[in-house]
Amino acid sequence: MVEHILLELAVRQPYQKNPKLPDEAVYSISDGYWVLGGSALVNNSDFRKGPPTTKKGDIETGEDIKGE
Repeated sequence: MVEHILLELAVRQPYQKNPKLPDEAVYSISDGYWVLGGSALVNNSDFRKGPPTTKKGDIETGEDIKGE
């Protein structure tokens, strides 16, 4: 049987409760975000590897499944 195209192309990732942060990252209370090397952690290309995620650590799929 042929697999649905979304199942065939979906990027599956194991569940993780919290995103992995570098040991050198520090949370700036005054700025309200994580800082690494003097700039925002999200600007660091090493931190952004892998599929996009939400601020809650959910993997962003681009699909809306509200009500299910």
